[in-house]
Amino acid sequence: MAMQIHSHRPFLSSSHRTFSLCCGCLLLLILPAVGWSQGQLPRAQQNPLLDPTLDPTIRIVLESEPETTAELVRTLRLLLDLDAARYARPYLQQLMDQQYTDEEYAALIEEFGADTFMEFRLSEEIGPATNAWVSEVFEGAQRHHRSPARIAALIDQLKTGSNFQQAKAISGLSAAGSAAFGPLLGVLKDPAQAEYHPAIRTALARMTVISMYPLLAALESDDPAFRAEIYKTFAQTQAYQAGPFFLRDALSEEAPQIAKDAARGTLRSFRGLVPSQDRAVELLIEAALAFRDQSIALELDDSNMVEGWSWDQSNNSLLMKPMNPRDVYAIWTARLLEDAKVLAPEHPTVQRLYLAAKLEAAQYEAGLGTPVSLTPENQTWLEGVSPELLLQVIENNLSSRHTPAAAAALSVLKEVGSADLLLERTPGLSRVVLAANSPDIRVRLAAMETIAAWNPPEPYPGCSFVLRMANHLMQHNGRPLVVIVDPIRSRAQQLGGLILDLGYDVQTASTGQEGFKFATVNRCQLILVASNVAIPGIELTLSQFRHDPRTYAIPIGIYGKLDQEKYLLNLSERTARSRRILVAIDPPSIEFQIQELLALTPDAWVVLPKEGMEMAERAFAVVAKWSEERTPKYDLKPLISTFEHALFVPQLASSSMKILSNLGTRESQLALIEIAGMDTRPILLRQEAADSFAKSVKKFGTLLTTDEVVNLYDRYNRSEIEPIEVQELLGLMLDAIEEKAKDFAGNQPLTDVPVREVDE
Repeated sequence: MAMQIHSHRPFLSSSHRTFSLCCGCLLLLILPAVGWSQGQLPRAQQNPLLDPTLDPTIRIVLESEPETTAELVRTLRLLLDLDAARYARPYLQQLMDQQYTDEEYAALIEEFGADTFMEFRLSEEIGPATNAWVSEVFEGAQRHHRSPARIAALIDQLKTGSNFQQAKAISGLSAAGSAAFGPLLGVLKDPAQAEYHPAIRTALARMTVISMYPLLAALESDDPAFRAEIYKTFAQTQAYQAGPFFLRDALSEEAPQIAKDAARGTLRSFRGLVPSQDRAVELLIEAALAFRDQSIALELDDSNMVEGWSWDQSNNSLLMKPMNPRDVYAIWTARLLEDAKVLAPEHPTVQRLYLAAKLEAAQYEAGLGTPVSLTPENQTWLEGVSPELLLQVIENNLSSRHTPAAAAALSVLKEVGSADLLLERTPGLSRVVLAANSPDIRVRLAAMETIAAWNPPEPYPGCSFVLRMANHLMQHNGRPLVVIVDPIRSRAQQLGGLILDLGYDVQTASTGQEGFKFATVNRCQLILVASNVAIPGIELTLSQFRHDPRTYAIPIGIYGKLDQEKYLLNLSERTARSRRILVAIDPPSIEFQIQELLALTPDAWVVLPKEGMEMAERAFAVVAKWSEERTPKYDLKPLISTFEHALFVPQLASSSMKILSNLGTRESQLALIEIAGMDTRPILLRQEAADSFAKSVKKFGTLLTTDEVVNLYDRYNRSEIEPIEVQELLGLMLDAIEEKAKDFAGNQPLTDVPVREVDE
């Protein structure tokens, strides 16, 4: 049946009530009881009209016998107002059982307001049952308002209708929201429809209340007459914050006169004057920094995304796609600084900020974990950029939320710079080496890869710092790690057990010193510290974590006794990226608090386990290259425990074996023998280990003790019952030992090597 929004039946209000039609409510007698839970309606009860204690006001509502959709909605709202939602079951069911069109959904909201349906959703008693239906009401109304046919009809009405019809059309277009901007701008950029432009400008001016960014995106058009129409549109608004976007056309010598005049006219309507060129550059820098620092509010949708607007020059049309807010901020920052660069191309601050903004936007577009490459598109704005300017960008963005700009600058510097830049500050560490100590792990990796690509011929200041960070980058096993620092072992184990159940690895420490060691040697994602920790105490332990670049960005949870609440809250306020937590006894509580802690880390610094493993692989590839150098600049031998640990991580094992084969130590050769002899490891991995051992022996000789060599021979002699592949890999290692021994002996017969039992 068709939905009726306006009922011809008089509705019974609180000011005019009647007790008529009472008998009709006998249909509600003794409805079956139904459980009340998620997605169900309230429990049905016996006919409430038979209850002599029923509130008279509620009785009047129930006796009204609502039939039409409008009456049903009003009845439900009254029952909510009277705190009588328990009687809503039959009306709710009747309302939700009807079929509606999108237009009818829109009419419902227009008749009763969105607040009415939000009240249904938020009600504790009927909310779970109505949630899906209320969502469909809103979605259907939105589909109706955003219908291309409806928008086209409203634009036609706007063009040719009376003043009253035009006002209604503007109201309807405003309800369409962002979907109406493209069609309206399509009319505005068409010279053949110039007679309609005043009405279109009026509608767009009204819609800047929704968003000014579609119009700002349209200012990127190559058509100066169209840009002039946009400026005239803004002149009808009070969107003064858009003023900086007009300065390029208003003051640039290259701007077409029609756009220049319109831009200057709008600025005069906003400010009463057109600023000087120097002041315009200052205004553009101020506006750009406001976007860069995210002090301009953006409207988020339910998925925490933002409408990202741009102008497609090829199709001369407006584009919109949901974007991460940080990407939108980066785009508008770059846009304003590009305008400033046009007005003041030699301004040093503008040059640095512009390059940083473009690099940051390019890094977000490529993905935070992907190096920015010198594509033809990027080279258009990188042309003429000096290594010094790139170094300035790196230096100014090492510890801020804009570290992606530093990472992108390092990727570009890798292509255009050289190893000489590692000596650019004498005395002192170069800015690239300082980047290897950034709190952002991606910047550290980018610095390391840049240095590796330059392949400096000799050691440089800061080699040890770079190696220390390389070791930290390589520490990853594919699972997130939580370090718990607590002198009470039982409490640490209980907390660790709960966290293990959530999919984390856990490492416990009893002292602050031990906890700091675990957190800096391993790649951890979270640190939990008890307030009674000692050696050192809680405050010095927290200070250590916050002053080391390897733990600077890691969130810290602080917990202790309830009577320390004030002290712990004060401590967390004084310690960046920390929070007072409660030691819960159930996984959901711990998981909730862990998620709150992880949210303290800036988005640009968050590295998920999958990317963390990819970064470890890239770090191993760099260190493997270092291990092949004939004149080593890095002493890799102290990192042997890292390489041995990586042998048990499938993604890292091959690179680790390559490094161990180049170390030239007894420990590295023993580690390779151990992997080759492990029955539980895949045969291909064992063969690779045996081959790496053979390469090490060929390069450095046999560094094992006599007993260790004898054990290897015994292992081979006992392998006759094992698969032929195992015998071959053990034989490969012994062949290498014997071959090298012959070389040392001048091809003389060997008298001190155990005999291998070889089948004829």
